[in-house]
Amino acid sequence: MLRVLNVPNFLTLLRIVAIPCFLILLEDLRYPEALAVFVAAGVTDGLDGAIARLTHTKTTLGAFLDPAADKALLVSAFIALGFMHVVPRWLVVIVISRDVLIVLGYFLLFMLAQQTMEVRPSVAGKTSTAFQLLSVTLVLVWLVSPDMVAPPARLLVFYVTGALTTLAGLQYMYRGLAWLQRQGEAPAAAAEPPARAPTPGARPARRASSVVAALATLAPRLVHGCSYRLLGLALAAALAGCRRGCPAGGQVFRRPPGLDGPVLVLAPHPDDEVLGAGGVMAETVRRGGRAAVIVATDGALGANRGRGARLAATRQGETRRAMGRLGLGPGDVGFLGYADGGLAVAWDEQWRAARRDVGEVSATELVDALRGEIRSRAPRAVVLPIPLDRHPDHAALGRFAMLAVLGESLPTGSPELLAYLVHGGPGWPAHHGDGCGVMPRPQGCSGEYPWLSFPLDAGTQALEAALIREYRSQLERGPDLLRFATANELLTGGVVVRANRAMSRARAGVHRTATGIAIDVPRAACGVDAKARLRLRFFRANQIEERLVAPAGMPAVLGGQPGGALVTTDDVRVARAPRGVRLRLAARTFGEVTGAVVDVVPERRGRVMPPAWLLRW
Repeated sequence: MLRVLNVPNFLTLLRIVAIPCFLILLEDLRYPEALAVFVAAGVTDGLDGAIARLTHTKTTLGAFLDPAADKALLVSAFIALGFMHVVPRWLVVIVISRDVLIVLGYFLLFMLAQQTMEVRPSVAGKTSTAFQLLSVTLVLVWLVSPDMVAPPARLLVFYVTGALTTLAGLQYMYRGLAWLQRQGEAPAAAAEPPARAPTPGARPARRASSVVAALATLAPRLVHGCSYRLLGLALAAALAGCRRGCPAGGQVFRRPPGLDGPVLVLAPHPDDEVLGAGGVMAETVRRGGRAAVIVATDGALGANRGRGARLAATRQGETRRAMGRLGLGPGDVGFLGYADGGLAVAWDEQWRAARRDVGEVSATELVDALRGEIRSRAPRAVVLPIPLDRHPDHAALGRFAMLAVLGESLPTGSPELLAYLVHGGPGWPAHHGDGCGVMPRPQGCSGEYPWLSFPLDAGTQALEAALIREYRSQLERGPDLLRFATANELLTGGVVVRANRAMSRARAGVHRTATGIAIDVPRAACGVDAKARLRLRFFRANQIEERLVAPAGMPAVLGGQPGGALVTTDDVRVARAPRGVRLRLAARTFGEVTGAVVDVVPERRGRVMPPAWLLRW
């Protein structure tokens, strides 16, 4: 039997074999097993050294393999956890850069001086290794049970690990430069020892033997004593304590309603379903519920016919893979195939929507398609883009979806409408700097809505990040999408205004009176301004009708069907007040109408989308 295959070396080889197992477990989101493998690897790291010293079985192979296995495990763990966005990327860069610089610097010194420098481990180096192990262990414990690790403690360990690793790297760099300077200051006229006559039959010495000697000197010190590694594991256990909880963006949130039954998610483009409601769908499926996704456009904005078809197929494939990973079947994912970038034009006066397969069609077909999905799936909740989203397709699909819900009566009652925000302005979603990764309340007019928080545990958050990584065609533009893998998802039901609710500065109000319906729209930055118009779209006798109201100057009201010729009508009366505009809807027209989608039509569209609400009376 080979002498090198002793018990210490066998344990070291087991630790090397454990590295791909550890990474596979992380990729499969099996965090308890990954934590067990990592801790077992740390234990074998201490055992192999202790056995080798006690049994006097140290070997040259062990001197190489032991530090190589340790560094490979730590570096692999940091890279994997960095890609999962549970370890800061700056910390991953610091840890890897230090080790690379030490090894390259050591061999550079050897090439310059033709001598091997003795590397003595420093206190900073040993402590930084212990804190690196502590960081990985804490993150794995947090992934298994988020309540066991307080986010401030985790963030503190990250900062201390980065500082100690940087300090250790600078210290080793200083030692190397000082050693090189001392070699240069050696007496230049020192007599060299006489060359020894070659032994008969001996082979000439090779420079490679010096390289091997350099490796033998460096290897045992790349990873410092096992006592510091055990110290890291002990600190991880000590810090895994009671979690104090994360602030919820300065607002007390509650769990969104309607998520205990079938959920239908409407997405303007492939990937928006995960960015806006990935956690909602994951939790619904986990509880045994049904989730479905309908994507409105092909996601091929600006591409010509040939390339557009390929890009559309690519993005559809990414959505299907992500949803399959989430647990949705092929029948739970649908694509309407409308042209990317054309929904806003379809909602406006043109009322025509473009499709790559059949060309332009009436936007009523889009509404009917959404109504059909709602009718066939009978969801308890419909998750849709908020009409205030800065992307025109998102804002328009939110309006189309509200109109479709208004036109479809289900035996189980109307579903809850929950809106998500993807394009909220520069920096959105901006996380709080407290280590929690909580998505805060948005700014601007969207911030005036009553937002609800859907909390995600660590496993769901990591799953959402993995789903986002399926959209490779979008990640090529940068990793910004991964910012949506947060500890919560924000949803608002504020897009729906029910009867007898007073107007606020950002939402319309509606009242049912003896003579008809009264709608109040605020005259404010988040309402209607001096030159803007108001548009009402509603179902009457199962047909979509429209009223276009110009409240400024001499009020004027036009009516008809969207996309057709609008004529003057008198079934909407306008009254202006300092705080708002009141619309009185005549009972003869609106007596059988159950609600309307009311949106603001600005004189000139800017970067901020105008508001829209679904009013139900």
